[in-house]
Amino acid sequence: MILIADSGSSKTSWSVMDQSEQIASYNSVGLNPYHISDARIFDILK
Repeated sequence: MILIADSGSSKTSWSVMDQSEQIASYNSVGLNPYHISDARIFDILK
């Protein structure tokens, strides 16, 4: 199983893959470390 994240300043797109099949996809806020703190990133990921 693989987790792929495509992140920018405004949003992050997440995909969960199992071999060549996409199992799930999610969106969250952007995780750009130049704009938010490490602590905020850890809070979002929890």
